Order: sequence, then structure tokens, then C-alpha cells
Amino acid sequence: MEQRGYPRGYSSALLGISSLLGILIPPSITMILFAVVTRQSVAALFAATVGPALLLIIGLILVNRFACGRLFQEVSGQGADVGGRPLTRTRASLNAFPALCLPVIILGGIYGGVFTPTEAAAVAAFAAIVIGFLIYRDQTLKGFYRSVIAASETTGSIILILLFSFMIGRILAAERVPQELTELITMLISDPLLILIAVNVFLILAGAMLDDVSVTVVIAPLFLPLMVETGVHPVHYASIVACSVVIGANSPPVAPILYMACRIGQVSIHKTFSPALMLIALVGIPVMLITTFVPELSLFLPRQLGFIR
Repeated sequence: MEQRGYPRGYSSALLGISSLLGILIPPSITMILFAVVTRQSVAALFAATVGPALLLIIGLILVNRFACGRLFQEVSGQGADVGGRPLTRTRASLNAFPALCLPVIILGGIYGGVFTPTEAAAVAAFAAIVIGFLIYRDQTLKGFYRSVIAASETTGSIILILLFSFMIGRILAAERVPQELTELITMLISDPLLILIAVNVFLILAGAMLDDVSVTVVIAPLFLPLMVETGVHPVHYASIVACSVVIGANSPPVAPILYMACRIGQVSIHKTFSPALMLIALVGIPVMLITTFVPELSLFLPRQLGFIR
């Protein structure tokens, strides 16, 4: 992107926001965790976030096309080099095809009834090992060992978060905190639309200060009874939570994903705040509002696949 004339600050902001499409595009770890803590169908949540993901992709493409030639001047250039040769679109597609088969295997197996989401994880892991060692041939035993250690650390941290979130959830349920929170908000705000906006704002603020796992397993379930009472389907609420995490993780002052993008892009955070806020204002917030107030965007596909009524 830098070779094509994109400023580093803008590129980091764009990549930071677009990287969180992984939360919306299945298979999503965040949606799996939400399904676990709220006892919803994993397949239904996977299908529910496809619509918002496509909307976010289209919005980012349109804003980026508008920015080219106005905020900066794009220049023509060669693609990346692989093995000393320019990487054409055809070669790039062929190189990426084996890796792109993994989501097809996972989702095709789940929706086709071949295996459960848990079994799909094992199948995907085995397929990734085969692709890395036999097709790309860039995986080594040492690298595989490091990957196993990193995956174990990530899994262990998530299990600990889930353990304590379940404990906190039981304590909050025993103390009727979700019910009292619902009663408090409905007493202060009577309009269902304003309640939805208030929940959106709170989730964005939580996402700006916490990681997506903490927001999903600790904060989001607190508002589930309120959402159900307001008339929001739990599957629809999952899409709202996912969109809020995308915005919050790139929102100042904490902006954990934006800081990570700056570190990778080797650029000052001050140069990314302006383009990040522009992308959030023009794409992120509109997508979240559309997802919130147009339930069919999230419920149409799960309903057509028979996961919800």
C-alpha cells in the first residue's frame, strides 16, 4: 500500500478496522464465545453476522475509493514479489486457494451437517497442518512447535476468562443484577429506540477499553435480558455486539487494535487517529446503526437456513 501511495497512517487505520472483519465473517471465535455464554446456536450466529460483514466491506471499499485522489494520490505500481517474480492476480489467487479452502471446509461441514463446530475445529487444524507442510512447504517442526505453544496459551487464557465469566454470571444472576439493570434502564428510558442507542454506546465504550473476548463474555450478556424485553432477538443482538467491538477496538483513547496496527505499520498513533475516526464515522457507525435498526439484515440468513423461526 505504501508503494501505491497510501500514507502509513491511513493504511494502518484502514487495516486496523478491516482486520476485525474476522469477528463478523465466520468462522468467528468471538461468536463462538457469545454462543457459549448465552446458549445460542453457533451456526445461527455465524450466519447472522454475514450481512453486517458484507455491508462493512462495501462501506470500506466505497470510502477508500473516495479517499483515493482526495486525501492522497494513488500511484500505479507492481504487486508484491514472490520468489523474485511479480505477484499477479492469477498467481496470488492460486497461492491463496489452499488457505481459502479452510473456511469452506469449516462452514460447509457445519451447515451441511457433516460435523459439529467442535469437530470442525479439529478438521480445520488437521487441514492447516497438511497445507502448511505439504502444499506451501513453509512450515517447519520448530515453527509448528511455536504455533502449538501460542495456540495453547491463547486457549488457556480464553478458558480462564470463560471460567471467571461463568462465576461472575452466576453471582450476578443470584443478585438479580441483570434484572435490576433492565428495570433501571427501562425506568430512565422508555423509548425502545433510545434503549438500543444507549446499549450501542455502552458497548462501544466497553470495546474501546477492553478486548473483544472480555466484552463478549462479561459485558454483553448483562444486556441480553434487556434486549429480549425490548424485542430484540438474541441472534440479532449478537450481530450488534460484534459491530460494537469493531468500532470500540479502533476508538480512542484506548483503541487496542488501532495501537496494534500502528505498531505493525511502524507509524505514530497521532497519524492514524484522524483517518480512523473518519472510517468509524462514515462506515463503522452507519453499519452498526443499520444492523441495529434493520433486524432482517442479521436474521434473514439464519431464518432461511432453518436455525431460527
